[in-house]
Amino acid sequence: MTLYDHPAEGGNMMRTANQTGALLAVLSACGGGGSTSISLSTTDVTFIADVGGPEPASQTIHVTFQGDGVLVGYPSEVAPPTWLTATELGHTATTADISLTVLDTATVGTRTTTLRFVTGKVDGSRVQFADLHVTFTVATPFGANAPTMTFTAIGPQPPQPTGGYAIAIQGGRARWRASASVPWLSMSPTSGSGVGSVSVIADGTTLAAGTAQGNIVITDDASGRQVTLPVTLTKQVPLLTATASQFDVELSSSPSALTQQIVVSDEIGGTAPSWGANWSLQSVSVDWLQWSPSTGKSSPPSIATLTIDGTKVASLDNGNQAATVVLSYITADGTTRTLSIPISLFICLPHADRVGPYIATANQGGHIYIRGSGYTCRDGLPVVRLGTTQLATGFDSDTQMQADYPALSPGRYPVLFDNHLGVALGSPELVVLGPPGFAYQAIAAAGSRERLVYDAERETLYAVNRTAQSIERYARSGGTWSALPPIVVPDVRDVDLSPDGRLLLVASVGSIGDIDLSVSTALVVERAMNPDPFCGGHFAHLAVSNSNKVFVVFNLANCSGFTQPYLYDLRSHALTQMQTILFDAIAAASADGSRIYAGSRGVSPAQSVFIFDGLDDSFGEGPVAYSLFAASVSGNASRVLLQGTDVLSRSLSLTGRVPAGGGAAASRDSSRAFVYRDDSPGPRVEVYDLNGALVIGGLYPLAKTITLADSPNLAAGSSVQIIPSADDSAVFVSGNAGLLVVPVN
Repeated sequence: MTLYDHPAEGGNMMRTANQTGALLAVLSACGGGGSTSISLSTTDVTFIADVGGPEPASQTIHVTFQGDGVLVGYPSEVAPPTWLTATELGHTATTADISLTVLDTATVGTRTTTLRFVTGKVDGSRVQFADLHVTFTVATPFGANAPTMTFTAIGPQPPQPTGGYAIAIQGGRARWRASASVPWLSMSPTSGSGVGSVSVIADGTTLAAGTAQGNIVITDDASGRQVTLPVTLTKQVPLLTATASQFDVELSSSPSALTQQIVVSDEIGGTAPSWGANWSLQSVSVDWLQWSPSTGKSSPPSIATLTIDGTKVASLDNGNQAATVVLSYITADGTTRTLSIPISLFICLPHADRVGPYIATANQGGHIYIRGSGYTCRDGLPVVRLGTTQLATGFDSDTQMQADYPALSPGRYPVLFDNHLGVALGSPELVVLGPPGFAYQAIAAAGSRERLVYDAERETLYAVNRTAQSIERYARSGGTWSALPPIVVPDVRDVDLSPDGRLLLVASVGSIGDIDLSVSTALVVERAMNPDPFCGGHFAHLAVSNSNKVFVVFNLANCSGFTQPYLYDLRSHALTQMQTILFDAIAAASADGSRIYAGSRGVSPAQSVFIFDGLDDSFGEGPVAYSLFAASVSGNASRVLLQGTDVLSRSLSLTGRVPAGGGAAASRDSSRAFVYRDDSPGPRVEVYDLNGALVIGGLYPLAKTITLADSPNLAAGSSVQIIPSADDSAVFVSGNAGLLVVPVN
C-alpha cells in the first residue's frame, strides 16, 4: 500500500513507502474514510551509557493511532543519525510497539535527534504525526584517584605537605560523598555531583611518634560504586642538628680564627622541650680539633665551642683538612642515634721543614736553603727570621727560599715566620757550632771503608765497612777520637745523613732504612724493600737532596747492564723509579742538598754525567761525559771535583784541575781542594786554591802541604776515602790500616 504526500497536512515530510527514508512502515488497513489520529506513550526518550561500556537497553515506544498504518522516520530537516535504530515489536489495528536502540559508546558527549511517527489514509489524506525527542548521553564513569597520600610530621609541627592532597573525582553523572576512617583526617568538600575535587588534610596533634594508617572512602550514590584511598601519616621524633663548620687559617689570621661556636639543636629548632634530645660527645676524628662541652640538650639549643690546636697547625699540610665530630644522642622516643658533623679546615700558611745545610760555623755568615711549603700560597711573602734576626730572602718557588745569614754565635737558631697566631710554623733549626779545634790523630782501624760521613753536630764519624757488614763509628770526646761499637747491618752498602741531621740513612742490598740519632740505641728501621733483586740488583749509593728526596743508585752484582735509579721519599718512605738509565753508577751531593751529580762507570763510550736539581726534583744530562769512578761536591755545588782531578762549575763547565792522587775532596766553602798523595815524599795532604789563577797544565795553585806522620794504608800507593769537616778546618782520611784526623788550616 502507498501513502501519498498530503500537501496540506504532511507536506514533503511524508513519502511513499517505496520511496520513503522511513526507518519503519507499519500498515494495518486499506481504504475507507473516517478521522485519523496518532499519539505516543512518551514524547522524550533518554539513553545514558559509560564511555567504552556496553550500549544501554533498548526502550519501547507504544503508538496509538487511527489510520491505515504508521510510518516512522525523520523530519525533512533532520539528517538520519547512524547511532539510532527502530524495530517493530508488534502491532494491532490501532496500536504498535516500536523498540529504539542506540549504538556507539566510544565517544563522550550528548547526541540528540527527532523521530517522527506519521499516520493517515492510504490515499494520502488526513495525515497526522507525533514527534519523539531522543537523547543519547555517553559519560565518563565514576572514579576517584589521588597521588600516594603520605603525610610526615616532626614532633608537634603540622604534617607535610601542609596543603594536603587533592582527590580528583570523575563521572559526569556521579552523586558522590566522601568520608574518613580516622579522626585525624579531614576533607573539603564532603559531597558533590559530577566531576569534582576533594582536599585532604591531616592533623597529627594527638598522635604519638610512629606511623598511622587511614582511608578516604568516596561513594557514588548514582552508580553505587565506591573507591577507597589509603592515607599514611608518619610522625617522627626531631633529630639532632648542627651546622657544618669551616675554618680558614692564613698568615694574617688572629688567634680568634682558631675558635668557632656551633649551635646544636634539632629539626624543629629546639622549640619543644618535650620532644628534645640529650647528647654527648662520642668522638673527634683528629687530634688538632677540640670540642666542648661534652654534653648538652637540643631544646633549648646548646652552644658548643670548636677549637683548633694552634700548636699542631704547623704540622698539617696546606689545603683542605677534614675532620668529623660525632655526637651520640637519645631522642624523645628513647632511641639512641648518632650525628656526624663535618669540620673543614683550610690552611694557607708557610711551613719550614728543613734547612740546608743545617750546620753552620760560628762567627761566619753563610747561605742556606729553607725548604717547606706554602711560601707563596697568599699574596705577599712571609717575613722570615732566624731566631730573632730577620733574613733577606729570595723565593724560588712555593717550596724553596734562599737566604744569607749573618755571623752568629754558637747555638740553635729556629726558622720562624712572623704571624698573628703566635705559633711556630715548622721546626727546622740552623745549628751553629763553635770552632772544633781539631788536633791531628791517627785511629787504628783495620779493613777498608767505602764511605765516610761526618756528623758535626754529634762529632761522630760513620764509616761503611762492607766486608765486615757493619757501620763503624768514631766519636770525639775531650778532644780525642775513639771507636764506638759498630752497628751490624747485613750487606750494608752506604750511609748518609738526612737533611736535618736527625737520621742516619742506611742502604743495604735489600732495603733502605734509618737510624734515629736522637736516641742512644742505634737501631736500623727498614722503610723500603728492594723491588727487583733479580741479577743481584741492590741499593748501592745514597745522595740526599734538600727536597727531602734521596737519590738512590741501583746497581747489579751478578749481571752486566744498565739500571734505573730510584727516588726515596723521606716522608712517605715511597720509592719511585726514575726513567734515566745508569751503568754501575756512583752519585754525590752538595752539603746544601741543592745538587746531586751521578754518572756511569766501566762502560764505553763514556756516558754523560747527570745533574739532579733539588728545587723541582728534575734530572737531566750535563755537558760532560765520564766513566765516573770518583766525585766530590762542595757545600753549595759551585765546585764539583770529578775523577779526583777535574774541577767543574755547578753546571759542569771545566774550570781547572788538580794533580791526581789517592783521593780528593772539595771543601765545603768551595775555595779549596784536598788531595791525598802517597809517593816518594811520603803520605801527605795537598791543599789547592780553587780561587787562584791557573798555573802550567791548567792546574790550580798549590796552597799548602800537610805532611802526615802516619799512613792510613798498609802500603804506599793505595787509595783512600777523604772528606772535609763541616768548617773545613780538618779532613778525615780513611785507608785500609786506619783513619787520620788532619787539621788543614
